Amino acid sequence: MPPEFDASKTVHRFEDIRQRGGNDHQLVCAATYYTTMVPKPGASYDKGALEWANKLGQPINYTVEKLDKGGVYVNIR
Repeated sequence: MPPEFDASKTVHRFEDIRQRGGNDHQLVCAATYYTTMVPKPGASYDKGALEWANKLGQPINYTVEKLDKGGVYVNIR
């Protein structure tokens, strides 16, 4: 993340989550990933560019696997 932005205030969200396949131990899924970046006080940045970037969605594919000890393991590709 660029130094002008506050990573602790960055929001990550996933939309359009869907299952694309799988079996008893693993699911193959897809979603749209969005990041909303927040500039640090006094940072110099292009407001229009930031608004545009915060609306961009990135398609992702991922797998979700059941762990033997409980819980799940997610691998984003």
